[in-house]
Amino acid sequence: MTLDKLARITQDQFLVVRENMVTKDDLENLKEEIRGDTVEILQKVDKIVTHFDTEGKDRAAYDVLHKRLTDDFHNHDQRIKKLEAKI
Repeated sequence: MTLDKLARITQDQFLVVRENMVTKDDLENLKEEIRGDTVEILQKVDKIVTHFDTEGKDRAAYDVLHKRLTDDFHNHDQRIKKLEAKI
């Protein structure tokens, strides 16, 4: 193998490597793309968290109302039993 042929093979291999090399602009574009994707993900997660927060508050309000109605029912049950005992 001659020195020129070896130099040409090395040059060809270098060109192939250079074609596949990432540039600073490529990295900047990737960085911006990741930022955009991150914002989109955070917005979707925010919707999910808001939904669960709303559901949790609704459930708490329902539980309070249910407890009040249950307590009233038991109170009425006790009153009815007292009235029945008097009759």
